[in-house]
Amino acid sequence: MMRACPHFTENRDGRSGKLFAVFVGCIVAVYLLAGCGEGSDNDGKINLEALPQVEPREILSFDSVGSRYFEFIYQKTIPMEDGSVILGDLSQSPFILRIYSAGTGEGVFNMREDGTNPESAGLGTDWGNLDDVRAELIASAGRGPGEIQDITSINRDQHGNLYVYDQMNNRVSRYLKGKIYDDEFTPETMEGHSLAEVYPMAGDGDYLKRYMSMDYLYNPDSKPEVTLSSFNARSNEYSKRLTLPVQLRAILRQEGGMSAYAVPFTPDQLIAVNPVRNSFMLYWPASGEITEMSPAMDTLRTIPVRLSEEELNSADRDSVENRFQRFDQPELQRIVQDLLPEYKTPVDRFLIDNQARFWLKLTHRSATQRWLVLNPEGLPQKVVHFPENAVITHVSDKHVGAVVDHFIFTLYEPVE
Repeated sequence: MMRACPHFTENRDGRSGKLFAVFVGCIVAVYLLAGCGEGSDNDGKINLEALPQVEPREILSFDSVGSRYFEFIYQKTIPMEDGSVILGDLSQSPFILRIYSAGTGEGVFNMREDGTNPESAGLGTDWGNLDDVRAELIASAGRGPGEIQDITSINRDQHGNLYVYDQMNNRVSRYLKGKIYDDEFTPETMEGHSLAEVYPMAGDGDYLKRYMSMDYLYNPDSKPEVTLSSFNARSNEYSKRLTLPVQLRAILRQEGGMSAYAVPFTPDQLIAVNPVRNSFMLYWPASGEITEMSPAMDTLRTIPVRLSEEELNSADRDSVENRFQRFDQPELQRIVQDLLPEYKTPVDRFLIDNQARFWLKLTHRSATQRWLVLNPEGLPQKVVHFPENAVITHVSDKHVGAVVDHFIFTLYEPVE
């Protein structure tokens, strides 16, 4: 609760020094108390339990559209302004679809609350009508213009144009308004690095590219890093580069090859583009702050995010062991176990919605998957709950997308 400033008036002797001192004291008190309002503990850390708790209802869920069945949905879907969704599938014959609701004449998926099950093939829920779900094919498998062999990254710009980086075809393809193939370019390679993602920025031909360092695989003295690079495709020129740490890897070097595995519960460099401000956000959870950067790599602001950390327990360690049951690499498992941290990173995923709100996926033990939502200024708003097995793929003012078991796509109602 904000405290009222004390009332003050200038004294009759004209001595205004006391007046000024009280005024300054008031301002300092307000500043110090600003971070200790609703949603904060006495130590300044965000009190998650004090925030509003939200559990969005499911709109619909499906594993196919028409004759196309999903096999391995790319874990990032793109919401469009009309409410439709761009979805890619990483099957042996990959494809990209624009999914929309034919019943409204637009992309918006309406919830149905009559309690009846939709009579349609595939999966469904009481809240949606699969009879209204339609799809347009944007890209199919192949090597020709507009065709894909792989979906390494998929993003959209502020105009709704889609950019798909296909590592196997070694090109970035553009699809106007997320529909029609328009153009492509070959991204420049960086020695000792692998290109992981291409983000379109607001400038003409401007992109932010994310490269992963591979040197740590061969050099025991090197650590995993990510390099961000500003690039203009028209001039084929780079401006600045920024190198940052990423999640710790366990590496097993043997004759004839090596294996690398990201160490669970350790912090990663979380990156998200802010579609409203034409900037990108960096969040290294161990630092306790989000940094906003311009496309020219200038720091615009920092936002403190103080979250409590949980100590790793036996259940967490058992979960790591269970992950390795499908691998026949006990030595790598031992290395991973030895590298596990004492405390878990508080956040392991980071999204920004089209209202410029920050969504942080929490790692705290819970019966549900919890996301902390911060407003564009970084103040905590609410905690949103989803099923534990859902992988959230997008957040928009029309709906929230999720993938379950790799091949089931689910839409939830939007979160205000």
